[in-house]
Amino acid sequence: MRLKRTMVMSLVLLLALGTVSSQASEGLPFWTTPVKLEGMSADRVSAVWYNGELHIAHGGKTGDAVWHAWWDGRQWMTNRVSNLQGRGTPALAVYQNTLHMAYKGDDNTLWHATSQGRNWTPKGKLPGQASHYSPSLVFYPYDPVTGQPSERLWLFHGGGSKETKRECWDSFFNGSAWSDAQKRAGVSEGTVGLCLHNNRLYQSTVYATGVNIVEFVKAAGWRPMETVPQGAKSTTPVALVSDGYNLYAFYRFSRSEPGKQEPLYASVFTGTKWETPLPVKDFVSSESPAVVAVPGQKAQFHLLFTRNQDIYFTSTATLKPTKPMMQKAK
Repeated sequence: MRLKRTMVMSLVLLLALGTVSSQASEGLPFWTTPVKLEGMSADRVSAVWYNGELHIAHGGKTGDAVWHAWWDGRQWMTNRVSNLQGRGTPALAVYQNTLHMAYKGDDNTLWHATSQGRNWTPKGKLPGQASHYSPSLVFYPYDPVTGQPSERLWLFHGGGSKETKRECWDSFFNGSAWSDAQKRAGVSEGTVGLCLHNNRLYQSTVYATGVNIVEFVKAAGWRPMETVPQGAKSTTPVALVSDGYNLYAFYRFSRSEPGKQEPLYASVFTGTKWETPLPVKDFVSSESPAVVAVPGQKAQFHLLFTRNQDIYFTSTATLKPTKPMMQKAK
């Protein structure tokens, strides 16, 4: 596979920290100054932690390519995945110690690929499945009907046309094959957010600027949460993330369509209610953010957001400056 290797930039001068009002006792106290990732361009990105590295995927400048980048704690490497032809924002998840990607192709078809962190192996089209907007992917460790341990990937997507795009569909991958897609109750104006927290799967949807969050209880099914972040408004996907202690929602607070710069907000669910949402420092974004918890750290996160198709990276962890260095993909 032909790789385009671009050393984005060293993370120099990132020790300057900004502050934001804490969200109760579980707040996000510090964020590093955002770094523009030179050489990358996208409307929106997805992200996941895999084998000690932060991995992201996104479309090209016109959304008609698949790009993959990774950060090892010191620097970024990026690669256009030339053997995958996709559109929109690919979804990422880790399953069976392998990085999985679900992405859109032409005519709203859905495709699957896998990686050990560098090169990607196409796994083909998902039979009978299509989506107008980009899909979502999450690891789920149980049989959803019986509640017994049974690891799988859970894929969510919309309908395959403009008329059916608000529909919610899902299917499972058991390591060898995908199940048939099933239509579920509910609607969404775009890509859904997914997060496994305390053995429950949480899903966020947006519709007419409103934010809705439901939870899936194994062997019991879907049910609405009793509360959602008070006053939350968004027309772009809501990112849900767990640090192992609490559930968080990060979103672009907006009543406008994607493309306009709007502030980013965050709220924490401590087990009984969502705390009042507060701005994530002074960050503004043209689309929804991608957020990944720092492994083993409470209330610490890596965050990526886009502004006019430029990609910015920030973190609550202190990022150490390094000298520029080119790496070769393995």
